[in-house]
Amino acid sequence: MCRNLPEFKSVQPSRERKELDNTLRNMCDDYYDGCLDRWESEPRFTARGANYVANNHHRYRLFTFSNFFTMPSTVDCCRPNLIDILKDAHPGSVLLVIGGSGVEYPCIYSDLAKLAKDAGFSRKAERLHVSSSDVEVKEIVSTELAHLFSHLKNVAKGLAVCPTTKKLMAYLEGKKPFKPPTSAIHAYRK
Repeated sequence: MCRNLPEFKSVQPSRERKELDNTLRNMCDDYYDGCLDRWESEPRFTARGANYVANNHHRYRLFTFSNFFTMPSTVDCCRPNLIDILKDAHPGSVLLVIGGSGVEYPCIYSDLAKLAKDAGFSRKAERLHVSSSDVEVKEIVSTELAHLFSHLKNVAKGLAVCPTTKKLMAYLEGKKPFKPPTSAIHAYRK
């Protein structure tokens, strides 16, 4: 939903629900009353029905901010939305903040932690690390091939030297072990 900053800044659940509630309360169905020989109007929703529909609008149980807040200034410019979204969350909601570990991130994580705490969330996990899922298959295959070659070399206790073996050794023995990139996770629950 929040592919870019302008879209995210437009998400204001409490305001949207108030507007939806007002719209629903004012919706009417028109019909022709043959007995009275005139058009009549009847509310489509009761006040309770409109409130029920509106209060289910933008009700999320899981919030994931993944590599979205990359600079402290991004948190600052989204602060009103973040306050609204987090305060508006119901008990049992979970907030996951997933991102990097560069120079700016401790400040970002600290700001988001304060906003979450002020909204009633408590920290459940801090700085867990997970692997990134956008690792290319060729990197994994290449690493596994190098590992297999190393294992075969140890089992065989030496390899026959021929042009093919030399090429293979030059290619595979220079490979560094593949380590997938990781992201830090901070988790909160209301």
